[in-house]
Amino acid sequence: MLQGLLRKKEMYGLLIIIALMVYFVLISMKYTYIGIDADNKGNQDQWIVTDIMKNSWASHHNLSPGDEIIEIDHRPPSENHTLRDDMRVERIHQLKMQHGHQTLSFEISTYQISNTWFMHSILPIVVLLATLVISAIVYRNSEGVLERDTIVLITFSLFVAFSYIVAGASARYDHFGLLFLGITFPSVPTLLLHFIYLHAKKNGHKLKKTKWLINAGYSIIGLTTAYDAICLYFDLPIKVSHDEFKTIILVIFTIMIVALLSVTLRQYKTSSTGERPVYTILLLGQLFAFLPFVGFVALPSLIANVQLVSSELASACVSIVPIMYLNLLTTKQLLDIDYALKRFRYFALLAILPTLIIAGLLYIIVQDDSNWGVKWFQAFIVIYTVIISFLFLKERVDARMRSEWIDGFGQFQSSLDRFANQISRIMKPADLEHLLVKEIQTVLRVKSITLLELNLQSSSHKIKSAFGTPADEATINEIKLAAARGAAGSFLPIEQGLCYWFTSSYETCQLLWIHNKYNRTRFNQDELAWLRTLLNYGTLVYENLLLVDDFIGELEQSIAKDKRTPTWLLRLLFSISENERRRLSTDLHDAALQDQILWYQHLEDLSSRHVLSHGAKQDVERICNGLLDVIDQIRETCNELRPPFLKEMGIVEAIRNLLSKVRLRADYSIKLNTDEFHTDIRLDDHQALTLYRIVQELLHNAGKHSKATHIDLTLSGSDEVFSIHYSDNGIGMNLTQLRSSFSHMGLWSIQERVASLEGTIIFRSEPGQGFQVDITIPTLSSSHIRAFDARTAN
Repeated sequence: MLQGLLRKKEMYGLLIIIALMVYFVLISMKYTYIGIDADNKGNQDQWIVTDIMKNSWASHHNLSPGDEIIEIDHRPPSENHTLRDDMRVERIHQLKMQHGHQTLSFEISTYQISNTWFMHSILPIVVLLATLVISAIVYRNSEGVLERDTIVLITFSLFVAFSYIVAGASARYDHFGLLFLGITFPSVPTLLLHFIYLHAKKNGHKLKKTKWLINAGYSIIGLTTAYDAICLYFDLPIKVSHDEFKTIILVIFTIMIVALLSVTLRQYKTSSTGERPVYTILLLGQLFAFLPFVGFVALPSLIANVQLVSSELASACVSIVPIMYLNLLTTKQLLDIDYALKRFRYFALLAILPTLIIAGLLYIIVQDDSNWGVKWFQAFIVIYTVIISFLFLKERVDARMRSEWIDGFGQFQSSLDRFANQISRIMKPADLEHLLVKEIQTVLRVKSITLLELNLQSSSHKIKSAFGTPADEATINEIKLAAARGAAGSFLPIEQGLCYWFTSSYETCQLLWIHNKYNRTRFNQDELAWLRTLLNYGTLVYENLLLVDDFIGELEQSIAKDKRTPTWLLRLLFSISENERRRLSTDLHDAALQDQILWYQHLEDLSSRHVLSHGAKQDVERICNGLLDVIDQIRETCNELRPPFLKEMGIVEAIRNLLSKVRLRADYSIKLNTDEFHTDIRLDDHQALTLYRIVQELLHNAGKHSKATHIDLTLSGSDEVFSIHYSDNGIGMNLTQLRSSFSHMGLWSIQERVASLEGTIIFRSEPGQGFQVDITIPTLSSSHIRAFDARTAN
């Protein structure tokens, strides 16, 4: 199965990784972490303990600096090469110490299980295996073809895992482990910087001087590793001790971390709005991954030779980076990092005071003088992190379980959902008032609710809606005094119950008074928040309903006063009609017409590819001709719904084109006269389209009703007006009948279209005398239309 997934070189690489993992883990499992630093005093074989490592075997057996090492593995201490060469006691089986006046002898067994054993052996295996699984998934998804940036990212992930797994062998002063850690650990930030460079290059971004930093990082790591290998395996006159080499590694690591963060910060500053969340996640991920080690381990070790947190814990944070990058490469939706940052800043501010209080109490209670500064800092970090994490967790739990655990909270959400659903069917302000009062009474169980309308000038009032006993005179007077100092959309301060300034218009305002609850308890925060949300939503709908009522009233007054529909309303209605015509024309052209053309082509192709009988061939030709007729009809319908090239050709040429098409199918002749038409007449798109529709309607009426054999159409105009004169020799009509049946004829539509342009129309006709129409509309340059536009704007 593995051979089918991996090629030969990948198989070799996997085997090498497994072999190295087995070697380093066996070293960590077999040998107990002793953790004793010692120094030779004088020329005699006298070795004195100088330091005891935390969480080591020595720290748990009451050994302390100043103790003397008498014997290691039943031999003199100087014969132990780790102690002799590196001043460190590791990988031993027997130890004899002089502790004060006591001589202590220890037998150290192999494979001792402890917390340190777990941290140095089991946990690194889990991290490495998880990294291998994720890398295999990425490799499989890429079908064996990996881009350079992905290869570097996988290498980075493996180096992070290997740094963690080699740490145990390195702590036991295994030479190969020390050498390998000198390669993997400082390479982590360099590889990450290399990945960022390749990924930016693939996306078309150039990072200045970054390639130089990468090459310099690799070169320095290579040189230091080569020199360390020589020092470990050869006896040189000038040797660098392990502690000095560790310091060099920490310096390289810190410098590359600073370079990495500066490059990422520069990318963040120059990124676009769409890329900003990605670079924010990258920057924060790197800070959380590397800050614990650099800030709490590396820098304190270099400056004061102390560690504020354990190196194992700080190193484990680096595992965040490969997980973060692999998630960014595979996820479709990013975390809303801006929202998370805002919450983090808020929670971090809240957590400072309780953290200081708890850490201060610990300092007072413990009263431990041994290295208390470091311990207090560790306690502060742990408490601070726990409180912030708890606040994040509390917010998530609130969102999921608050409605179940807190009495009434789910009821508030259900009430808002119910109100939003019912409000869509409300058409009158009075119905909304009744719905609000009913909803508040259902949820809050109050004694009474009163909706007042207060005149702010005269201080008079009237009760518009009420539940229970309306507010008494004393309460109303108190409400009036509070309203004089209040504002719309706020609660007014009164002694009994609640009063909310619901809405206001002109000289009046709507005030909602809510009496106390039946159980005499105060309104809690959740109830007030629900009430404010409900009333804010209701206010918006209420004001819109009032505007609609005012609009309808003004419209009815305008129609009753002028005895005709307002011009602006006619324009609006005809504009909506034209938009629907345009949409229908587009749908017909893009769907029905294209389908007809496609089937016609299939039928022609079928006829040409097969030998048909004479009768079948005639049937196919008849069907093809029928399809062509349908195609022409659809095209003609599309042209009628949406006149082609009206804006490009102008009104005269568009009408001329219309007449040429009508002549092909009409049984009457048409004469067009444009001698008195000035080409510089200015018409907007709405005017031109309306005139075109008027001519269409006149021609349609002539063919359907007038039974005319000849039509004269004259287009004329000047700077001020555009005129249409229509005349036919049809049967004519009685104009009295025309006026009484406008709503049933196309001529009514013509009259309304002319009215929408602020024009005039005159009908002339007698039975048997034909039919004549004179239409005049103002042009854009006329003073009349300019005055109309000014009135409309105002």
